Amino acid sequence: DSGMSVFSLWESKADCSDGEKKTLEQLLSEKQYQTIHFMLGINELGYPMEQIVQEYEEAVEKIQDMQPQAIVVLGANMHVTAEKSESSSIYNNERINILNDQIKQIGQEQNCYYIDVNERFDDEEGSLSEEYSGDGSHVLGKYYAEWTVWLQGTRTQ
Repeated sequence: DSGMSVFSLWESKADCSDGEKKTLEQLLSEKQYQTIHFMLGINELGYPMEQIVQEYEEAVEKIQDMQPQAIVVLGANMHVTAEKSESSSIYNNERINILNDQIKQIGQEQNCYYIDVNERFDDEEGSLSEEYSGDGSHVLGKYYAEWTVWLQGTRTQ
């Protein structure tokens, strides 16, 4: 679902391969998964950090309750470009790093893995490299295959 957030996670419906639209709860109820990758947070940055973290934590707990055998992998939010970061008081790399630190802590507390894709797409200064983005916030679709390869090669620790 485009624009999903921890605040709309359980109401949002995603397009599925069978052509249906289903909620996350429906999908998690239909079968047992081995691994669940969970990456949310960037759309929430306009909210108070404590509220984001609380909703995120509750979402992880619910996923674990619904999928007790699954490995849950929490993904860091991707940085924005330096230009985007400098022009926004909300969507900037400082706030993203604070949120990512909180997500990493949730992972430690709730026995989840944490991975950080920023190492793949950041420039030397720790911002999303301009070459990978057209809008300063999102990776261009042509790089999704590289992201997938990176995910497949990542060892959860």
